[in-house]
Amino acid sequence: MHSPDDNSFSRHGHHALEPLMATSRDQPNPLRPYYIPPSIGLPSDPVPNAAPRASPSAKPSVSPPKPSFGSQARDILSDLDYGVDLSLGDGNPTVAEMAKKLLDQAVWNYTSVLFAQPFEVAKTVLQLHSPSSDQQRGLLDPEDARKRAAASARARYNELDLKRSDSLLEVLSQLWTKEGAWGVWKGTNSTFVYNFLLKTLETWVRSLLSALLNVPDPGLLGGYGVGGGGLDVVDSPNPITSLVVAVAAAGITGLVLAPLDMVRTRILMTPSTTAPRHVLPNLRALPSFTIPMPLLPITLLHSTIPTFVSASTPLFLRSSLRIDPVLTPATYSVCTFISSATELFIKLPLETVLRRGQANILTEHAARQANFSAYSSFRSPSSSRQSRSRSPMKRSQAPLQPEPLPTVVEVGPYRGVLGTMWYIVRDEGSTGPGPGAPPVARTTAAGVVRYQQRKQSKGQGAVGLVRGWRVGFWGLVGVWGAAMLGGSGGGEF
Repeated sequence: MHSPDDNSFSRHGHHALEPLMATSRDQPNPLRPYYIPPSIGLPSDPVPNAAPRASPSAKPSVSPPKPSFGSQARDILSDLDYGVDLSLGDGNPTVAEMAKKLLDQAVWNYTSVLFAQPFEVAKTVLQLHSPSSDQQRGLLDPEDARKRAAASARARYNELDLKRSDSLLEVLSQLWTKEGAWGVWKGTNSTFVYNFLLKTLETWVRSLLSALLNVPDPGLLGGYGVGGGGLDVVDSPNPITSLVVAVAAAGITGLVLAPLDMVRTRILMTPSTTAPRHVLPNLRALPSFTIPMPLLPITLLHSTIPTFVSASTPLFLRSSLRIDPVLTPATYSVCTFISSATELFIKLPLETVLRRGQANILTEHAARQANFSAYSSFRSPSSSRQSRSRSPMKRSQAPLQPEPLPTVVEVGPYRGVLGTMWYIVRDEGSTGPGPGAPPVARTTAAGVVRYQQRKQSKGQGAVGLVRGWRVGFWGLVGVWGAAMLGGSGGGEF
C-alpha cells in the first residue's frame, strides 16, 4: 500500500519533469550533436503540456488559430529556388525572362538546323540514288530506253548526273548549279518542326511511361557521364525497366511522327520547283495520316536501335566492365566515342532503307493519283464525245505527260529491310574503274610486266549502306575533341 506521502511525491515529481520533457525537442540531441533542424517545411505541432489544476479564479486559455493549408503552401513555395531548376539565374524568373529563354533556345535550334541542312540534303539524295540507272543506261534495250527518255523528258532538267555514289560535295555543287540556294537549304522548316516535335513528344511519352511503371524518368536523372541523348539509366533503381521505357518511348514517337518524316523526305527528294513545298499541304497529300504497313518494321528499327545502343552503353560500361567516368575518365571517354561511332554505322543502313521505302510509297501514291486523274479525264463527257468524233489526230501524237512525282535522282527500289540491303550490296550498280580507265601494270613471277584491265564488280558493297558517313563521323570527332579540350571528359555526344 502507498502512503499519502508517496502520492504527494509522485505528483510533485511528475510536475517537475514536465518542463524538461517539453523542452527536450528544442535542445540538441546528445546522440546527434551536429544535427541542424531544417529551416523549410511545415513546422511541427507543439507538444501539449499537461494542464495544471483548474482553480476557480483561473480563466480558460484560448489557443492560437492554426494556420490554413494555403498559407502553409505559400510558405513552402516561397522557399523553392526556381533559378536552379529552370536555369534562369538567381531569383524568381519573370514571364519576360522565360519568354526570352524560350526564344533564344528556338533561335539556337533553328540556326543549328540551318547549318546542318545542306549536308542532310546531300546525304538523303545519296541514300535515295540508284547508280544502276546511270551506269547501266547503255545496256538497256533501245525501245525501252526511248520510252523511258520520253516519259521523263521534262523532268531530266532538274535531275542530277552523279558520277560517284558517295560524294557529298558533288551533290551540293550540282544542287547549287541547278536550283541555287533553295535547292541546298530546302526542307529546313520541315526538319526544324520534325526535330522539335521529336524531342518534345519523346520526352512526354517517356515521362508518361515512367509514371505508369513507377520508375524515374531516364531523361531527368542527370548522372555524371550519361550516354548519348542525355539518358541515364545507371542511377535508376531498376535500370532494365528504365531502358525499356526509353526504347519504347523512342519507338512510339517514331511511329507517330512517321507521316511528318515522309513529308520531309518528299521535300528533300523533289526539285525546289515542285509544288507544294510547305508542310501542311504535303501532309494533306499523303495517302494516310498513319504509317503505311510496309514501313512499320523499318521505322521501329530506325527509332529504337540507336536509342538502345546509346542508352545501354553507360550501363554496360559501369556495371559489366567497371569503367567509371570519375575513376577512369579517359577510358570512359574513348569507350563512349566508340559507342557513338557504332551507333552511327548502325543507324545509316537503317536510314537508307527507310528513305527508299518512303520514296517508293510516295512515288506509287503519286502514280496512282496521276492514273486516276487521267482515267477521270478520259471518261468525262467531253472526252467521250471527242473520242467518238472523227479526229484526224492520231493517238500517238498526244502530248507526253510528265512524271507524277519528279525526283532529283533516280530512286532505288524498296524490297523490305533485308531485301533492300542485299540489293544495294550485291546487285545495285557496279564498283571499280569505268570503261575508259587505264590498265594496271602487273609483274609476273618471271619478271614480265603485263597490263590488265581491272574488272567491275556488281553491287555497291557494304559502303553503299553507309553513304554520307563522313559528315557524321567527323561531327562526332569534333564534338568529342571539343569535350576533351573543355575538360568534360567527352562523355556526352
